[in-house]
Amino acid sequence: MWNSMKMTDKLYAFDSYLSAVGMSSNTIRAYLGAVVDFSASVGGELTKDSIQKYVANLRSRGLSPSTINLRLVGLRKYAEWAEIPLDTRAIKKVKAPPNPPRVATAEDIDAIVSTTKKVSHKAAILLMADAGLRRSEVVGLTTDSVDLEHRTLMVLGKGGKTRAIPVLTKRLEQALQAIMKNVGSGRLFPFSGSNLYEALHSACRRAGIGEINPHSLRHSFASRCASSSGGSVKAIQVALGHSSLVTTDRYLQSLNSAEFIRSGLSGFAPD
Repeated sequence: MWNSMKMTDKLYAFDSYLSAVGMSSNTIRAYLGAVVDFSASVGGELTKDSIQKYVANLRSRGLSPSTINLRLVGLRKYAEWAEIPLDTRAIKKVKAPPNPPRVATAEDIDAIVSTTKKVSHKAAILLMADAGLRRSEVVGLTTDSVDLEHRTLMVLGKGGKTRAIPVLTKRLEQALQAIMKNVGSGRLFPFSGSNLYEALHSACRRAGIGEINPHSLRHSFASRCASSSGGSVKAIQVALGHSSLVTTDRYLQSLNSAEFIRSGLSGFAPD
């Protein structure tokens, strides 16, 4: 890469080119730095293999995806300017790891509930936040799913599996009582999963908090259960309806699942 002209001369010429096409001083500095760093770290010609080695080197040095991508843009621009026979499509952006889901805090949930006036929407949101139900499970509930006398819900989850979930908070119990007074039989909620998503979105906007999706309410439920006194990981797995229940099968064979979850989550009471 550096045989036909001294590196300093190449950098000077590249610098002049970038200035001529109107690049900012910060961009020029970043692009020149990428070329210098590549030469010092890997050296040799710019090829697909050498760039992959360079990316691996940058990763090993703990550089962020955004910093690595800026270096790659600099190398791509250099390759174009120097007319190096390199397919610039080979210089692929490094993907940043996905952001972890935001876990709604207890304060977030309180604010959402307080700004939600429609009883059905409030009950549906609490079923996700205080019972860990999926959005699809919430809208699939029927009046037969609710046993207020025993404070228990029968939830039809993924794979057609039914699980018994205890009603752990007073606010959820009161919301369900209000719903049951106003419906006859059949579906508990007269709206779809997308309608519920919109209701939650609107509640977040009214509460003045960032976007919280239904899945983050389930994460919040699991987090609060795990941090509560007596929180059982096995009970939480059952409550959330996760498929990997091998470790809980022997308990479910001999214990009523709602009582098993209730005892495992005895410290969870965000009323």
